[in-house]
Amino acid sequence: KFNDQIKKRVLLINKKIDIDLKKIKLTLDPFKLKIYAKTIGTTVYFAKRPLALESIKTQVSLSSLIKNKISSSNIEVKTKSILLNDLIKFIRTTTNKPELFILEKIVKKGHVIIDLSLNIDENGKLKNDYIIEGLIKDASINFLNRGNFKNINFNFNFQKDNYHFDEINFKAEEVNFISKKLNVKKKKNSFLIDAIVENDQSSLNSNILKLLNLSFENIIVDDAKFKTNNEFSLEIDEKFKVKNIILNSDINITQLKYKNLKIINKYFPEVDDLILLDNHKLNLNYKDKNLSINGEGQIQLNTGEVDEIKYFINKKDKDLSIDSELFLKNIVLEQQDFLKIFFPQTNKNINFNNQKLKINFKNNNLTFSGSGKFKIDKDFEEIDYFIEKNENKLSFNTNLNVKNTKFKIDNINYKKKDKSKMNLQINGEIKNNKNLNINNFIINEENNNIKIKNLFLNDSNQIIKIDQANFNYLDTENKKNNYNIKKVEGQKYLIDGTLFNANSLISNLLDADDKKENNLFENNVSIDLNFKEVYFDKIHFVKDLNGKIKIINNKKIIIQPFVGLVGTHPQFFRKDPTFIFEILVPTNNLPLGVLSRLATTLQEADFMPP
Repeated sequence: KFNDQIKKRVLLINKKIDIDLKKIKLTLDPFKLKIYAKTIGTTVYFAKRPLALESIKTQVSLSSLIKNKISSSNIEVKTKSILLNDLIKFIRTTTNKPELFILEKIVKKGHVIIDLSLNIDENGKLKNDYIIEGLIKDASINFLNRGNFKNINFNFNFQKDNYHFDEINFKAEEVNFISKKLNVKKKKNSFLIDAIVENDQSSLNSNILKLLNLSFENIIVDDAKFKTNNEFSLEIDEKFKVKNIILNSDINITQLKYKNLKIINKYFPEVDDLILLDNHKLNLNYKDKNLSINGEGQIQLNTGEVDEIKYFINKKDKDLSIDSELFLKNIVLEQQDFLKIFFPQTNKNINFNNQKLKINFKNNNLTFSGSGKFKIDKDFEEIDYFIEKNENKLSFNTNLNVKNTKFKIDNINYKKKDKSKMNLQINGEIKNNKNLNINNFIINEENNNIKIKNLFLNDSNQIIKIDQANFNYLDTENKKNNYNIKKVEGQKYLIDGTLFNANSLISNLLDADDKKENNLFENNVSIDLNFKEVYFDKIHFVKDLNGKIKIINNKKIIIQPFVGLVGTHPQFFRKDPTFIFEILVPTNNLPLGVLSRLATTLQEADFMPP
């Protein structure tokens, strides 16, 4: 009769269930007027598929037994150690949900022991306060070819819509992980999972990164060791599709190799093809397919040099951005051609020492700024700088303090004195690796001061335009220069000042030979002059010089009415007829003597009257 009672209670769960009962142990509780029944060695069948049980325990009231009427009751079921796949197949016979089919496919091995506690109400229906406890041992899952999980062991506690796991350990891609807890909550047609997972020192491989959808095409993880502590949450739908991954990880990595970017190798030729990252501590966050990494550690850009680095990396889909701070003992920058204009003894490479450097890389745009020592000539000098590479434009902002580095500006006959201290501030940009646009150019050297604003040079170093300039310096001929240049409009300029040594300018214009042409300007220019005193050579000079100069094709110069010029010769020709110096002046009411001095200067410069 007790066997029948137990079978009836089991049939309340599902009428397709059959049960083979062996021995039954009965215990009477006279105070509660209940009989407790426990079976040993029971087998449950569903659609003739067997499931071996350790025991079934239930309670029956004496009154219901006498009346042969079932009242509310509790059933406790304990299974033997059964194959995990057998359990899944058995459950599939009770409910053929598609997720169970998928689960059966991905579970490859494992054993499970289950303790099931069920309550049945007065109407014989199963209540929702069931509790399922147990453990899984040595399971293996192939998660839809995304990753292999082996040696899975954990305890579990299931209640309605809530699933708790603890004492978890498993192996993923040959890395052993442990977890003290993992919670799963059912929400409509999906499951929300949150957990804490960690691992001791293990070998890192690219499959781990791919498993988390964190692969980087430039990272090489050969010989890398890592230790992690991870908090994560994710959602799995009824088709086992993973989404809404949120991950926060603290990671210690012994060694990573990073393939050098072409844009870095272009400007830093001595950086190795593989950049070594060693002993790094990282904090990793992943949400909405957006990965961010905060880290610090050691970096080796070339053999034998170990430096310190801090960085923030952000990756979303194919977009990658990197912000980093480095302290570099030594790094080499490839020499840029435009520097030869100002530094006559430029080395093949520019050496930087003890650099505090910040680097940003985003969407193939590279910026870096820093300060420290640099060597472009023979000695190390002080520098701070900001450089940005954006598509076809290189922008720069540099501040130099130099003493033993040679520096010159040929077009104005300026050269830094040996051993003198000079501060140079320069910012501008190079477009298409051709035109050099200097937005601001400032020199302070003892009593020499030069300020230039918006000087544009083409790839032949010709002046395209200049907006404004102020000059107050002693030139290489020991002549004082004090004048200003201002763009009026188009290619029309005004030059005024107290002192100007025109000797080098005249020499540059007149002393060209067949192999070298004077190409100071890209376009024809018109210049209004207003000087208190102008030197044409070391001896001859003119005072209160006012007038206009036109330079055409860098070969023909027309000097139009000058107050102060005098003479009867309207023009002079150089012996080389391809270069014409043409002076157009009125022949009356001009001071005497000035033109004769100019004529003498021009004759000494290999000119002759027609």
